[in-house]
Amino acid sequence: MLLLSLSKHPNADPKEHGTYRSPKSPQKLRNLNSLVFRGGSGFFEAEALPTKYFYIGKKRMSVNGSEEIPQEAFAGGGEMGALIRSHDWSLSALGAVEKWSQSLKTAIGIVLGSPSPMFIWWGNEMINLYNDAYIPMLGQHHPEALGESAFNIWADVWDVVGPQAEAVLNQGKSSWNKQVLLILERNGYPEETYFTFSYSPVPADDGTPGGVFGAVTAETERVLNDRSPLEDAA
Repeated sequence: MLLLSLSKHPNADPKEHGTYRSPKSPQKLRNLNSLVFRGGSGFFEAEALPTKYFYIGKKRMSVNGSEEIPQEAFAGGGEMGALIRSHDWSLSALGAVEKWSQSLKTAIGIVLGSPSPMFIWWGNEMINLYNDAYIPMLGQHHPEALGESAFNIWADVWDVVGPQAEAVLNQGKSSWNKQVLLILERNGYPEETYFTFSYSPVPADDGTPGGVFGAVTAETERVLNDRSPLEDAA
């Protein structure tokens, strides 16, 4: 299938107009800026087609040179599914998607499909991936929080949540916390917030803890409504 609109370069062989095959294998390209390349016995000029990717062999690549995630991957994930598919992971600590472990891909699919706030912090860098329901928890950290280290996102409360996350990765130890007070600066000012949350290990393909799976419930409104007037006055 021809994916480039090719026009004959002055040095091109007319017999080869409209096709390009490398000496070893077909090269299918899409959406490159106008370029000149050499065919078997001549030169061709290619004009870009109105698409956002190109092919090298069977791999679909984005125009920045990273492999593009197929649309069916992480499907049904709403806004976050789309953001994860469009993100250039080759520049992150996770690396290109084709190098991700199957356990990570499975965990992401579970998180994206859940209506409850959930996230994954993967690897020693605790790279953050999350679903639509978790977006309100992040405040102004979204969408930059996608692909960022958890300890950078939550630096203001890492003394509380960090040791528990590290225990998951280093010891495989799960934890559960009920209505914990966290003073967050997620919207540009300190907030008194309360959350019930749990951390548990996501196994890597070799069975060791590869990341942290988190489930969160916002409890701030409930806690504040349950307070007595005397507590508020204090």
